[in-house]
Amino acid sequence: MAASRWKAQFNENGKVPAWSSALPELDHNEILGWSEDRGRRFFVVALRHEAEPRACRSVSSSRRRSCGLGAGFEEVWASGRSALARLVTLVAHGDFTATYLGLAHGADPAEMDAIVRIKRALAET
Repeated sequence: MAASRWKAQFNENGKVPAWSSALPELDHNEILGWSEDRGRRFFVVALRHEAEPRACRSVSSSRRRSCGLGAGFEEVWASGRSALARLVTLVAHGDFTATYLGLAHGADPAEMDAIVRIKRALAET
């Protein structure tokens, strides 16, 4: 759920292409698209929490594979005592990160012209 929010916020407010993946899927199929040093165009953000499934605990292996193909890699840990608190901290961190990413690239995070144009075109058909 938090990863889907990060993806949406990076697309909408950060004005950069983004997608979300779960482990171990990232290490099996998606990483193959990064072969031949194409990974240098990507940055992996691993959203972590203390109660994550066992399959997600191989993040160090994912880091090695991603970085070996040229991608950047960062872990963001949730904080809080409850599952809801941990979710909220991850969502808030992603929202702030996406907003400041857009600003850092000189974009207006609130600008939605592309969405308005698409909705207008759809209404006309």
